[in-house]
Amino acid sequence: MIKNKIISLDIFDTCLVRCTGLPSSVFYLMASKILGPKAGRAELYEFVNARVRAEKAAKLMAPTGIEDVTMEEIYRHFNCPFKDADCTALIDMELQVESEVLRPVLSTLQFLNKERSVGKRIIYVTDNYLPADFIRGQLRKYGFWNDGDGLYVSGEIGLTKISGRLFDHVREKEGVRFSDISHYGDNQYADLNAAKRKGINAHLLDTGFNDFEFKWSNEAFSVRHPMEVYLLSGISRSIRLSEKPDVHTSLVLNAIAPVFIPFVDWLMRDAKAKGIRKLYFVARDGYMLHEIAKKLSVNYPGIELHYLYGSRRAFYLAGLKEGSRDELRWILSESFGKTPRQMLLRFNADVSMIAEALKSRELSETFLDAPMDKKSYELFLDVLSDASSRNILMRRVEDHRKLVRDFFRQEGMLSGDKAAIVDIGWSRFCHQAINVVLEPATVFGYFFGVFDERVSIREGGQYAAAFYPEEFYGEECNKNLLKHAFLLILEQFFAMNGQQSTIGFERKGDHIEPVFEASKAALKDFSGHVGLHLRLLKQFAEEYAKFENLIYDPEVLLRNCGYKSVSMLITRPTRQQARLFHDFMVDNGVDDPIPLVAKLTFGRTMKTIVKALVASERKQEFIWTEGTIAYSYGSVGMSLLHLFRSLKELFHNGRLKKKLSEN
Repeated sequence: MIKNKIISLDIFDTCLVRCTGLPSSVFYLMASKILGPKAGRAELYEFVNARVRAEKAAKLMAPTGIEDVTMEEIYRHFNCPFKDADCTALIDMELQVESEVLRPVLSTLQFLNKERSVGKRIIYVTDNYLPADFIRGQLRKYGFWNDGDGLYVSGEIGLTKISGRLFDHVREKEGVRFSDISHYGDNQYADLNAAKRKGINAHLLDTGFNDFEFKWSNEAFSVRHPMEVYLLSGISRSIRLSEKPDVHTSLVLNAIAPVFIPFVDWLMRDAKAKGIRKLYFVARDGYMLHEIAKKLSVNYPGIELHYLYGSRRAFYLAGLKEGSRDELRWILSESFGKTPRQMLLRFNADVSMIAEALKSRELSETFLDAPMDKKSYELFLDVLSDASSRNILMRRVEDHRKLVRDFFRQEGMLSGDKAAIVDIGWSRFCHQAINVVLEPATVFGYFFGVFDERVSIREGGQYAAAFYPEEFYGEECNKNLLKHAFLLILEQFFAMNGQQSTIGFERKGDHIEPVFEASKAALKDFSGHVGLHLRLLKQFAEEYAKFENLIYDPEVLLRNCGYKSVSMLITRPTRQQARLFHDFMVDNGVDDPIPLVAKLTFGRTMKTIVKALVASERKQEFIWTEGTIAYSYGSVGMSLLHLFRSLKELFHNGRLKKKLSEN
């Protein structure tokens, strides 16, 4: 005999979830459909309020002993706040909206199919006002319903789970003992406590918001339009629950999507307002952004989307104006620890270009291959800005600029249409280089973020960024969002695409084609990662685009959801999250890769600490400290790291206060 021969399942938030987050979001969507995109917030919320109050009134007016009501009974008490209501039409609309926002929970479906395969009877028990026929249809639509299954809906029966009386009704109708039923649901009170009081084998399923989504929703009160925050958390949750549980999947949906998708929506809205007709997403960091934009473009039919092959290495040389020392500083930023020979690759230069300047200063191959410190960096700039080097450099600039300009013309950037580039950031020297090539034409620039040391508007052209360091009076943003580790995580992991870097261009007949960096056979194949990111981000963007009229300010979502997730990830990663970054290397086009995170042994950790204490210049062994500690030592290591940093800060503050008091 099969033990617990009946499997009873709650439906909403157990088998099916709403991609819009809160159940009341359905009423908000209805109001939006009725009133149109220009509706005021007061009108929208008046409708939501009227619908919620109608349900309360229907239950209050129900006959004694009736614990729940139907949609028809609810709408008998509905007073539409802005026009006479056609209740039949409103019921049809509510069912249509519910159908549009419901999504399946994969883990529940897999569990259900396993139990069904061993001969157990499946029944569904829900506290809900929706019609049984509608619910049955939605269960069938997503593969949950088989002919012969049982369905018990509180609204039609008039009894609820939370009181326990609906379970009494189920036992009587099924003709079994309570001990023959195993019930599964997400609600602590209705699905667990009430069921257990009856002697049912009750089990609580975790289908709620995870830490990221809960953080967004829990602080939705701090934004002007909380509904858009609930919407983003609902989309994230619904897609996550439709997938197999996986740390990587969660990270894409909870960290990458809330950063990239609102960012792209924000810039496309701004481009539309500015009359920009063409957006050029610059390779390679712009690849995922371009794919997201293609999904959101259904709401921006007047904007053309283009993918522009290029890179710092491909554009810097063409964008030099004079080959001055100041220009070269932009190109050769972050040079400490790199060799002059490596940094020449930044703009497709070679040793022959500086041979005379090297000879006149009696500098040998040793200088070219020695990691630079402050003194040797300044000497390298002397060599590059030497008259002999500059003459060769500027002749190459002239040839390369003509080639790049013809490439831009081929891509439609000189057609006269108002255009903009889209890139991650940061110094804007690449934007300046593009505009130098295009002169007298210019393109606007959209960036995720910019450095405090960046090319000015006067030099590089007009731009807009989602994040500016100057916005933040404290250091929290620089510690998390704009810190060096996250910028590289953003470029290497969030924006990963599996493409080789563009290092230049070449003519092939009448066509100009990008030239890519030679493939490095030793590199790990990340095509599986790219495929996962692309699939989930496109799915997220498709859902987002459907409800875009509910989103008033995507920049708020970027900051309230995206930034919060990034802060959580960067400062307190789990070991499982950090492990995802282990195989990713940062090269910056100088053929000297550094891992994002490293697996440290105790001995290696001690050596790293000693080097940090005694060495003024040391080779960087990994990029992301928190990720490395979490991957190597888990939560214990993270706790010790934060304790160490807290003590260090207290010591610093105490010493600072002492100095101030002495003065």
